[in-house]
Amino acid sequence: PLISVVIPLYNKEKIIARTIHSVLSQSFPNFELIVVNDGSTDGSMDVVHAIHDDRIVLVEQDNGGPSKARNMGVKQAKGEWVLFLDADDELMDGALEHLLGVARKYPQANIIDGSFIVKTYRGKRNVIYDDVAIQNNYKAFFYRKTLPSTGHTLFKKYLLKRHSYDTQIRRYEDVELIMRLLKDAHIVTTSTPIFQVNTSFSSASSARPRTSTRRRRC
Repeated sequence: PLISVVIPLYNKEKIIARTIHSVLSQSFPNFELIVVNDGSTDGSMDVVHAIHDDRIVLVEQDNGGPSKARNMGVKQAKGEWVLFLDADDELMDGALEHLLGVARKYPQANIIDGSFIVKTYRGKRNVIYDDVAIQNNYKAFFYRKTLPSTGHTLFKKYLLKRHSYDTQIRRYEDVELIMRLLKDAHIVTTSTPIFQVNTSFSSASSARPRTSTRRRRC
């Protein structure tokens, strides 16, 4: 696979099928979908087991939080690029194909940051970037011209192996990671929305200690 999509899963029985199908229905087929079950206690895994697709890889661990689950997904990933997706969010149609098209246009880039949609009870809000190669990462981040994060950003895998999530941080772990990534990043942004954030559902996972892992294909 060229892309590894990593989903940390903790108790998202009501929405995980929709999230997974938003990945499996992508027009670009050369990807793997790594679902890291972070010790779910509801029926989330029954839902995942009912979806049959050779591109799904299931990794199980004791509950350790989304940062640990994402790090485990990167460790298992075979793709050159990694995209993180929370278990309650959805990729837009054609998202992977578009991101790779931008990556081919800018071969020096190691982060492709797409625009996105935030869905709340009150409606939708679009966060739209320019189509541009970022020249000053820190300035662009400060002025919110780029906000690489889960769901809408492709990362070269070597970056995430060099800079992994800090599992001791329980809030704003994405921001802490990005601040470390910026010094090594060659970022290109795109105005095309890549995914939809569903804020009516809770965060990807809660954090507790201990982990053991098993990897198998569904």
